[in-house]
Amino acid sequence: MSPKITRIAWGGVLAGCVVSLVAFSTGRAQNEDSVPVAALVPQNAVLYVDAEGSDKSAAAFEKTAAHKALIESGLMGVFEKAFEDLAATQPGGPAAFAGQAETFFAHLEKKGAAFAISLSSPVPGGP
Repeated sequence: MSPKITRIAWGGVLAGCVVSLVAFSTGRAQNEDSVPVAALVPQNAVLYVDAEGSDKSAAAFEKTAAHKALIESGLMGVFEKAFEDLAATQPGGPAAFAGQAETFFAHLEKKGAAFAISLSSPVPGGP
């Protein structure tokens, strides 16, 4: 596969993920009586990732090694540059994709996210 096709494919996958996350996050309004995320995870989950976001843990995060590794080392700048390069390859141009991505990632950074991957139960008589 050529590098251009690879970039387009990964751009499509990333754009699909961003659109899905934004659609799911805006589709369900949060209220004061919301259920904890961990309670929504299926019992057969094989992977669970949860990030609180800076609204809840900014001060504590600044004291961690992860903050030093990501922020102080400049690694986060590498990620930002990679997304800028990806945005430049999008059909609408960098401005069309970058604004949406910046809004999405700013929200993600402040509010956090959680996702789980689970396996379905085997079907009787199936593979």
